[in-house]
Amino acid sequence: MAKKSESFGVVEMTGPDSRMDQFGDADKPANPLPRKCPHCTMPDIDFVAKPYLLAKGFAAPAEHSPAELGNFLVRERTRKVLELVVPGACAFHPTAEKKSKKPTPWFLAVPKSIVELPGYKDTDEKRQRCSKCKQPKLGYRSDDSYASVMKRTFTDDIFKAQQWYAQLTEEDSINDANMWRKKYGEKVMIQFSDYGLTPPEHPQRWTRRQMSRDLFFSVRLEQLFKKAKLKGQLIRYVGFDDVEMSEADRA
Repeated sequence: MAKKSESFGVVEMTGPDSRMDQFGDADKPANPLPRKCPHCTMPDIDFVAKPYLLAKGFAAPAEHSPAELGNFLVRERTRKVLELVVPGACAFHPTAEKKSKKPTPWFLAVPKSIVELPGYKDTDEKRQRCSKCKQPKLGYRSDDSYASVMKRTFTDDIFKAQQWYAQLTEEDSINDANMWRKKYGEKVMIQFSDYGLTPPEHPQRWTRRQMSRDLFFSVRLEQLFKKAKLKGQLIRYVGFDDVEMSEADRA
């Protein structure tokens, strides 16, 4: 689409909170990640299961949809458009139904470009980090993701943030719930075994839950999806609504 030296506007892409590669009431990942750090249990967030499992919604007529950790799902027509206009920008992986293991018409698109964004800080107010792998307890956040992204220029039409974030840890969730149960006089406490866990061996075991990474498209690629009438669930995040196409983007 452009020479590598060119720079252009980007927008964060998002979609429904409940996704095809999640299952259950708690929207758990259908593809559990292997541990990268045995101490804090930080997973390998770049790992891709083969085949990549989908738990629901794969019969929907959409042609693109968000996925876990800054990746996204596409049908064949969207894949062909991406291979034509941004060749090599994504790796495509086949998917299968979680229950039957039968192939689905969807592909997991994994952006090859991972970009460290400015202006992010530790989500955990105490700034706790694993003593072994140095990863933060709950990842990173930005008070203004739009302003952070606009501080720099980009030369990739698709990329995901190097930064990640988690909503909470299972350990904190269980401990907080039991604290309130005890306060209100309840006798039955939640056990770690109720969540398939053993009691933590040390204070830095952080079973992170609802992990995510931000996905970005160039403005021109986002607009191309609309021009090509690729129907789907990937949409521009509302915080980037005022980002307009430049003359270079249109060209």
